Amino acid sequence: MFCPRSDAAVWTVDVAGGDFVTIQEAIDGSVPGDQILVAPNTYVENLLIEIDLDIVGTGGSGVTFVVNAGSGDTVKIDGAVATLAGLTFDGDQIQRPVHILNADVQLVDVSVQHGHSFDLQAGVGLRAQDSVVVVQNSLFTSTQTGEMLGGGQIAVVNSIFSGFGLDVANGDAALGGGLFAVEGSTVDISGSSFVDNSAGEGGAVFADSISLLQIEASTFSNNTASARGGAVRAVAIPDVQVTNSTFVDNTSIIDGGHISAFGSSLTVFESVFSRGSADLGGAVYAEGGGGELADFENSSFVENTSSDDGGAVFLMGIDDYRFIRDEFCLNSAFGPGADGGAVHMQDSGNGGVTRLISGCVFSGNHADDKGSVVNCTGSGEADVVNNTMVGNQTGADMGSVRIQADCAAAVANNIFAYNSEYGLMSEYGLPTVDYNLIYAN
Repeated sequence: MFCPRSDAAVWTVDVAGGDFVTIQEAIDGSVPGDQILVAPNTYVENLLIEIDLDIVGTGGSGVTFVVNAGSGDTVKIDGAVATLAGLTFDGDQIQRPVHILNADVQLVDVSVQHGHSFDLQAGVGLRAQDSVVVVQNSLFTSTQTGEMLGGGQIAVVNSIFSGFGLDVANGDAALGGGLFAVEGSTVDISGSSFVDNSAGEGGAVFADSISLLQIEASTFSNNTASARGGAVRAVAIPDVQVTNSTFVDNTSIIDGGHISAFGSSLTVFESVFSRGSADLGGAVYAEGGGGELADFENSSFVENTSSDDGGAVFLMGIDDYRFIRDEFCLNSAFGPGADGGAVHMQDSGNGGVTRLISGCVFSGNHADDKGSVVNCTGSGEADVVNNTMVGNQTGADMGSVRIQADCAAAVANNIFAYNSEYGLMSEYGLPTVDYNLIYAN
């Protein structure tokens, strides 16, 4: 990765006797393709990179620091192909640590910390515009709000975003405590952790109008949103994919304790959502305007809570919902009129909606009002087949599965056992009921 071309120069930066004593001097003395090796030390500088370079801290990011000198971004890469490795970029709480513009950049084994910006929605740890950025084995910590991408691509691999965010108690309105991506970008997060971040929307990640948001083998924990999406807020994204990831102890005030999606298609596979909380959708909230998909498969929802509808999942106005072989355990919709202890689905009056819940296990879920397992309202299909529902509780005579209004439904081949007195199911809405095993309810 750091092999310069055969005719390129390799320069050293070392105050004790290198080719240069500052990094910017080495940059200014280089030609495209050169490599700069930086000895361990603290360099108080503002770097500008406008040619293709590799800059490598020989001792690693733990001992090689570039600290903002007070005259702009700590490092700005403009129109270059560059690799920065083994360095810590420190904004010193006065400026942004990293700014990438129209560039192709790899950040490997770097730390980004102590960022600040007066534009709180513009990426205070790292800002990338119209660029291709790969972040690998890196640590982002202690900034106002995190990383921003406007146009271009970003891949985050085996990295940690920790301690970003504004003071939510002070009502600061920021988007994306760890990462902020907008305007036609693609974002790929793999093998990474987002911990203790906070923002108004998207405590860890906020993405709006990008073409792809992909999250794989990553962990989101203890992130907070004062409005929507404790961990992730996705807006107007045609493809949001979450695979083999864990969300735990994330919270938001309004909706989506872990994930809040609006006008976005969401696919979740083999992931875990635990102890999320929000007013609507303790784990996941998804709202569509037409044509969106919400697809959950082989995933677990455990101990999530809502103070209104949808203890684990709240879906509204999305054309196609599918829950396949998922597990819902000990989720709760607590509060006056709270429906759908595990899942609340409604289509906002749009017709032709297809809903399917199949091969799932529901145990110990609770709704203060209707539907300890599922509350379904509106028009369209609501097929609940081949599921096991055990020990779920509801506070009203509306059953484990409540089908309301014009929902044409099939409730078939399910097991209902040890649910509350009114925990079997409601036939309001005239579902088709066939071949269910009903025991000790």
